[in-house]
Amino acid sequence: MNGFREPIGQIAAAVLLASAALSFAGPAAACSCFPENRAAQYARATDVFVAKAGKGPAPFPGSHYTGQEGVAAGGPTSRQVIYALDVDEVLKGSVTKGSATVATSSSEAACGVVFEAGKTYLVFAKREDAEATAPEGAKDLLQTDLCMGSVSGDQLDAAIAEVRRLSERTVTPSQ
Repeated sequence: MNGFREPIGQIAAAVLLASAALSFAGPAAACSCFPENRAAQYARATDVFVAKAGKGPAPFPGSHYTGQEGVAAGGPTSRQVIYALDVDEVLKGSVTKGSATVATSSSEAACGVVFEAGKTYLVFAKREDAEATAPEGAKDLLQTDLCMGSVSGDQLDAAIAEVRRLSERTVTPSQ
């Protein structure tokens, strides 16, 4: 009989420990990206550029963003914020050197990019087209998220060098 109680006690202890460990786990982030290499990120983006972040974020036009992460209401773009970026180098697309405005989710859990003021980024963005499918206020607007592949910090120089090589290999169709 003693041999029967010992395995049950061990199982009960394991279940108790597992449930205790789960109760101390923090909330899981909802952002999940399919792994892509830099060439795939470059191909998917309509615009790729090097820029320094200005102050931000600012509310997306027409939203009721309060400045608190994830707190907004008021329409299809209400959970987005915009950042003003100072573009130093254009590697792909029609963004111009100087100032650019990029929209992203107001929450990192929803794959939003947090552009820290004064920090330099390699930005991968996609331009919303002027079709009726683009939300009001988002026509011809640059959008980005964590899955697009934007880079800063220690990886910045290597990523810029890699994208420069990709942009040199890309042939622009003649007009």
